[in-house]
Amino acid sequence: MSRSELSPNDRELREWIREYTPRLLPVARAFADTVDDAEDLLQELWIVAHEHADRRPAGTPLVAWLHTVLLNIGRSRFKRRRRRERLMSLWGGATHDMANTASVDIDGAIARGRLWRRVAELPSLQREVLLLRIVEDLSVAQTAQRLARAEGTVKGSLHRALKTLHTRITDAR
Repeated sequence: MSRSELSPNDRELREWIREYTPRLLPVARAFADTVDDAEDLLQELWIVAHEHADRRPAGTPLVAWLHTVLLNIGRSRFKRRRRRERLMSLWGGATHDMANTASVDIDGAIARGRLWRRVAELPSLQREVLLLRIVEDLSVAQTAQRLARAEGTVKGSLHRALKTLHTRITDAR
């Protein structure tokens, strides 16, 4: 199968964007300081999704793959921003005023980044259930249907995911 057969055509990509952008915006906002930054993340996601659709693992639901790609893009941007901030701090006074005015936003972004790193570390089923139930606000039945799992599996996976996150976040303090 050629690359062009695996990549979405323009119509399919527009459908993906229309259907999944509202679901993915809260995830992008978790990595962004502003709505514009979140929209930039989503634009990058759609470019990557179009160019690398052939890398989607067989059997992986599209929305789960898109979440994973978005999390990876968000983490990469977060790491770049932290490296840039460390570099700027080495320059001292020239950036001191900028660092003070942005400290509240940076602290929030760091906290969100830590949370999403913990979410990304969860086993794939727990992560997918958490994203569908909490971020996308799907019901247990909708989540079970989307993941082709039993409702009890969805409930148990969400419970374990939340318990694991609570433990990891509490232990990190």
